[in-house]
Amino acid sequence: DEVEIQERQGDFINEIRKLAASGTTITPTMVEKLLEEFKIPPADN
Repeated sequence: DEVEIQERQGDFINEIRKLAASGTTITPTMVEKLLEEFKIPPADN
């Protein structure tokens, strides 16, 4: 469901922002883990 995916993407972005705001270095590995956690499908591009 498209809306549900958008909501999860929003949650994902908020999580990244929170981590960045707390001074955490965002690594690609961390991003991958969060994508899995929020069950966001990989981008098509």
